[in-house]
Amino acid sequence: MISHRAFDLYGKTILITGGSSGIDAASAQLLHCKGTNIFLVGLNGQRMESKRPPSSLGGLTQWEYASRSIMDQNQNRSNL
Repeated sequence: MISHRAFDLYGKTILITGGSSGIDAASAQLLHCKGTNIFLVGLNGQRMESKRPPSSLGGLTQWEYASRSIMDQNQNRSNL
């Protein structure tokens, strides 16, 4: 029998790419509620912020994100 303790992610930090929608956003929300620190990377910062679940742990975990718009990416490519 596998111990559930072996999969305890409480207090760990997890990086999730594509976190502004879909299964990645849902996974981030679930893991955050289980006590993990979440760092999302995606294109839509407003959407990632809106996915932040209410903290059920009294602010013991972090929810951070980094985003960049497609327009910014295209502009930077043309400057290379």
